[in-house]
Amino acid sequence: MKDSSRQEEANAILKNNALAVAKAFPDQTFSVRATVEAVNLKRVTVSYRGSAASGSGGEERFFYTNTLDLDTMENLGLSDFTDAYTVAGYIVSGDYKLSDAAGNEEGIRSELNASDRTVQYYYNKLKAADFSAGGEGWPEIFSYEKQGVVYVSLPVSQAAGGYVLIHYSPDNK
Repeated sequence: MKDSSRQEEANAILKNNALAVAKAFPDQTFSVRATVEAVNLKRVTVSYRGSAASGSGGEERFFYTNTLDLDTMENLGLSDFTDAYTVAGYIVSGDYKLSDAAGNEEGIRSELNASDRTVQYYYNKLKAADFSAGGEGWPEIFSYEKQGVVYVSLPVSQAAGGYVLIHYSPDNK
């Protein structure tokens, strides 16, 4: 960025969001790897993958993202990329592609398509996705957009990998 004060502001927001996991789960030890997924003059998207170890010795995989609008210095979220209700329908249809699935794909699909997982169920969760949703606590779902494809992390059991990424191309639906 040409304006160093704007760059400092962007870096402070990104740092705050990167460290938010430690504030949300204070009694755990974390290992986190950040990846810049996309960057241009208008926004930067960073994903964070890692694991958390609790005092009881268990370890859980986690994933979260942050997309920052570099003009407004605001966090962007799913509603800035696509419609949450459409994505909820897409998930329920089972017509999604999986990314970063650490577990058995059949088991993951079984969890995601359980009978209680309706369009309304996913819609309610997707409305509260990302840091931009302004909700209390840690969002269960994170999303980002990269080259026209929207990626959404969905929680699954730790046996199935803790989370899975689905990807959705709004132009194809």
